Amino acid sequence: MPYLVEFLSSSHKRTPKLSSHRLLGRPRRFYFTITFFVWRRWALLSFMGFIRFFLFFLLSLGIDQLFKLVLAPLFLGWSFFIFPFSIVLQETFHEPFDFFRLPLLVILVVLILFICIIEYILFRVFSKYNISSFWSHFFWGILSGGMISNVVDRLMYGSVKNIFTTFLIGSFNLADIFIIGGAFGLFLFLWKKLPYTNRSSK
Repeated sequence: MPYLVEFLSSSHKRTPKLSSHRLLGRPRRFYFTITFFVWRRWALLSFMGFIRFFLFFLLSLGIDQLFKLVLAPLFLGWSFFIFPFSIVLQETFHEPFDFFRLPLLVILVVLILFICIIEYILFRVFSKYNISSFWSHFFWGILSGGMISNVVDRLMYGSVKNIFTTFLIGSFNLADIFIIGGAFGLFLFLWKKLPYTNRSSK
């Protein structure tokens, strides 16, 4: 009988709510286990995506540097026509930030920090919305390869090495094409993709 009374009296007691204090009072091993499995699952899902990214990154960086070092000197002075431009292969050295009158080291540090910020923002966007497609990593890879290639030029020559010259645009190189194409492609891809992912995530 006393056990029955004790059971009935305890059943009317209010069950305490789960508070943030109790939640934060979990052992650290609990949070480490949850974090490990979340990151492990995300890493497995996006492993091929990072392989594609680094492949396009290395290809764009290597093609630009190979063309500047090997192919361009062999064909200096040649001209060809791509509507509506007449392009001449001519080596020129140009630093786009000369008007700031800043030392090369300062320009390099600022550019590297800017590239790191851009890469971090893109990484966060892709991971947040679970974007892992061929075109996203293609545009991201050639954009990153073009930016790093121009940084390599500044380290090697003290300025950017351009190999194409046109009457209307001026001088440019393959890295500039990769940067413009990658940035424009990413803008169109994310502009089309993000509203879809927002609706599907609700």
